[in-house]
Amino acid sequence: MGNSNRGAIIAIVVVVALIIVGVVAYFVLAKEPAAAPEVSENVRMYEIAESQFDKEVMKATEKRVIVYFYANWCGPCKTTTPILEETSKEFLDYKFVKINGDKAEDLCLKEDIYSFPQILVFYKGKELRRRVGSFDKTQLIEFINH
Repeated sequence: MGNSNRGAIIAIVVVVALIIVGVVAYFVLAKEPAAAPEVSENVRMYEIAESQFDKEVMKATEKRVIVYFYANWCGPCKTTTPILEETSKEFLDYKFVKINGDKAEDLCLKEDIYSFPQILVFYKGKELRRRVGSFDKTQLIEFINH
């Protein structure tokens, strides 16, 4: 076997190995983490499914609705979710809902949600404002009060 053939075979083996590692890493990282423990009764933010969006958000007339789009694999979402849950207890004149973007792909496309975390404020079916990216409690309160 010539050196050029040996080099080509080594290159092919390396490429195949990288593809296998990439596929394995994708399936390991994309695996849904274990379900979160039950949320405290004091938390006023609850999860809704894509099928509930129209009723819970678009047809809600009594309060402004904070809609939080997140994903379980999203690092910044892991820090912003507890902030939103805590803040929901302080803003009783708002309704807080969260939507797992991985389980609501069509809704994400419809609402132009292309990254997480993302917060939208709706009132009587109209989007008033949105915020993309992570935040601390002070920034969240400023956003809500805007």
